Amino acid sequence: MQAFDERVVAGASLDDLDLDLTPSVLRDYCEKLGRAPVTRNTLRALMPEQGLLVSGPDNEQVTAGALILFGKRLKDFFSHAVMSVTEAGKKREMYEAV
Repeated sequence: MQAFDERVVAGASLDDLDLDLTPSVLRDYCEKLGRAPVTRNTLRALMPEQGLLVSGPDNEQVTAGALILFGKRLKDFFSHAVMSVTEAGKKREMYEAV
């Protein structure tokens, strides 16, 4: 069974992602893993590798994980979404989709 965050979201496109935010977040992620830095030129290759985009018949398709992390209008796709974030196993906060 496919994990929720790996599923393609019908109707979602790259236009629904905040591609200005994406490089900085993935740059920090790659730095922590000791990978090469992410640039706008390498971003499009990294996103499918990380399961954020999936190759479709006509174009790249956006996954739920990409929308959750980088979506501009998450509520358009997940109207009842609520996220729980726990820092260091102690501080837990809840966020509603906007």
